[in-house]
Amino acid sequence: MDLTPSFNSLDSNGIPNSPDVDPALGETGGSEGLQKIDGESQLDWDSIIVSDVLDDEGRVQVPTENEIYFNLGLNKGDEAANNRFSGSGTNCHAQGSLDTDNEDHHADQPCQDYIPDEKRVVYNRMNPSMQPGCLFPNMKEFRIAMRQYAIKHEFELGIEVTSTTRYVGYCKGGDCPWRIYAREEKKGLPTIVVAVLDDVHTCTSSGRRRTTTPTCGWVAFHAKPLLMKKPQMGAKELQQTLQTTHNVTIGYDTVWKGKEKALRELYGSWEESFQLLYSWKEAVIAVMPDSVIEIDVILEDGKYYFSRFFCAFGPCISGFRDGCRPYLSVDSTALNGRWNGHLASATGVDGHNWMYPVCFGFFQAETVDNWIWFMKQLKKVVGDMTLLAICSDAQKGLMHAVNEVFPYAERRECFRHLMGNYVKHHAGSEHMYPAARAYRRDVFEHHVSKVRNVHKIAEYLDQHHKFLWYRSGFNKDIKCDYITNNMAEVYNNWVKDHKDLPVCDLAEKIREMTMELFHRRRRIGHKLHGIILPSVLAILKARTRGLGHLSIVKCDNYMAEVRDSTNCMTKHVVNAELKQCSCEEWQHTGKPCQHGLALIIAQDSRDVGMENFVDDYYSTERFKIAYSRRVEPIGDRSFWPSVDFASGVFAPIARRGLGRQRKNRIKSCLEGGSARNKSTNENEKTKKRLKRQYTCPNCGELGHRQSSYKCPLNGTKKRKRKPRINTTKNWIPKELRTSSQNVPVQPDVAEEVTEQELEDPQPETEQLGLALFQPLGAQITEQEADEPAEQAPPASPPPTRKWLVKKITPKKRLRISAQQKQY
Repeated sequence: MDLTPSFNSLDSNGIPNSPDVDPALGETGGSEGLQKIDGESQLDWDSIIVSDVLDDEGRVQVPTENEIYFNLGLNKGDEAANNRFSGSGTNCHAQGSLDTDNEDHHADQPCQDYIPDEKRVVYNRMNPSMQPGCLFPNMKEFRIAMRQYAIKHEFELGIEVTSTTRYVGYCKGGDCPWRIYAREEKKGLPTIVVAVLDDVHTCTSSGRRRTTTPTCGWVAFHAKPLLMKKPQMGAKELQQTLQTTHNVTIGYDTVWKGKEKALRELYGSWEESFQLLYSWKEAVIAVMPDSVIEIDVILEDGKYYFSRFFCAFGPCISGFRDGCRPYLSVDSTALNGRWNGHLASATGVDGHNWMYPVCFGFFQAETVDNWIWFMKQLKKVVGDMTLLAICSDAQKGLMHAVNEVFPYAERRECFRHLMGNYVKHHAGSEHMYPAARAYRRDVFEHHVSKVRNVHKIAEYLDQHHKFLWYRSGFNKDIKCDYITNNMAEVYNNWVKDHKDLPVCDLAEKIREMTMELFHRRRRIGHKLHGIILPSVLAILKARTRGLGHLSIVKCDNYMAEVRDSTNCMTKHVVNAELKQCSCEEWQHTGKPCQHGLALIIAQDSRDVGMENFVDDYYSTERFKIAYSRRVEPIGDRSFWPSVDFASGVFAPIARRGLGRQRKNRIKSCLEGGSARNKSTNENEKTKKRLKRQYTCPNCGELGHRQSSYKCPLNGTKKRKRKPRINTTKNWIPKELRTSSQNVPVQPDVAEEVTEQELEDPQPETEQLGLALFQPLGAQITEQEADEPAEQAPPASPPPTRKWLVKKITPKKRLRISAQQKQY
């Protein structure tokens, strides 16, 4: 084995060429020449290439000290010095000190940190080899590799014997002779070796049949890398991916169970995730000490149960205070996992009008107590800000919490939620939208007066919607004119794909997403220059076009009257120096309105500095400050500090509702939601149904089809059908019947016998027939036949129809009794 390093540049003596090294060391003087060789500055290490030499197990061998010493040419200097010392009569001790072959030559051997019996088993997981002698780390990996081998070679695997020490498999394909036998390599070691393989197949492919070869364990093994990249992957998508990748047919139930098993192996159990929040908290506090993380538990029956959680990272807190507008959007969204809790959040808005995550939390339900606790933790984060606006939806618990915890903040209400409730009971929505978006108070009063004329609407708004939902009532110093709570909806959509994770993994995923978001926007900030954000200036410059309908009458360069010719000659007063306009849009948004832009571009100079007319909230410096700090990374749960509990923290006491948990929020009619649109893919374009009139091929008219009753050639003929028999017609309740109607009279079977028929002789068959209708034991004699019959009393005429007795319900019995009292 060649262990000699190779060099790019060597002289005839084997010494690397260097301008500072003299090959004739004897001519330079003894010790002085050695000092030149030993110095690192004397060697050009970049010109040296050392070839890697591998040992039997594929490890790179480390060169020994003597090999490096000799190959660098240092032995030449020792030989010259020894010759010089010997010629000058130096003592033996000095000579021995320069001899490289002394008794310490074993000290140059490198130390190898490995055990000879230790083996590193490596195999191809996607295409394993099952030839005799192939090794596998343990029986568990061998079973998975065996199934992967069977799927790769498209045959159905059967298992005859399996244990921790041996494995016998065969092919289920009819009389296929394929068999395999594997066992442990050595007794007591987990390594498995393939001993016997009869690699002959006489069966057909099983790739298109649903077999038992791909089990849920095999699915979990191959699903883990896919779920790590895309945790929101569903069972259907996972099934299609595995079937396409491995050319195998897998049942949906097998894929679903395998996915659940893979998620448990990746994220652990749900019950442990609540207690792991304490370890995660300590890990985050260790790297970001100014973070605010609170966990609340409840004690019941001597056990601690998880109740609520709150988290705000330190960089998010400082970035919101120093770089964002004083505006918070608060909302919550339902979780989709085994715990049917809620994810609450508070988000801000930066100079680009991008969502800025401030804090988040978990709790059981949107109750008043939970919202008050969350808002109290939020107050710890933002502090007592003199200027703050909080926007929320129409949820009663949240509105009550905002009133109690932030009594001096500006409390806004989402106008979309307001209109969702308004249109259910009242009309006049065409006046509500312009009233909400009006910046001027008089315009707002003009539109609201048309709605408040109805007493019920005014009472409804005063009772149920007390927060600010109109722009004219907003504080102008906040510079945020949002009338909806869409910023919170952006956050909910941001975390939507991860809401089915356990709570600890969900918190870690949000931290990871926040870290990545801050890093990306911090890189954007490094590329930005100027006073105001370039995107804001680009939008304002684009809005300067198309303002020909505005005419300007200047007072000076910064004040003017701007007249709108398209809106009844409306006239506004603009003061560009104070950043004000009588339409009040400039004051609310912090950016020039169309009237202000018309005055700005009417200046004498060619390029007007637009930065001087935009508020400081849109500055590049504030954007950089908002994302200046890093959200620090942390290791996996094995690096988190361990937190000891006497009894542990258990999962919250709650029961999950019946049915499948929803991931997408149900959209209302105002958002374009409908029962026909069942698609869950929001990126997919909704199919529009084209409405057109059909032409009848019979009559040629529009508006109906050939088989429609509207066609005059079809007519209005009714189909013939059998008459229905109504068995309850003329039915009289039992309570209203008379005495003669109580017992139904059966109709006589025999016909009545008249006197004329008695005088005429009857055939024997007729007499026999009459005798059949006599009572049992009665016989008609000749004397009785000759005697005149006594005249019977007139009988009551038989009823025309027999009465049916029908069961009466209790309610009907009460109604009948009430009718009888009336009679």
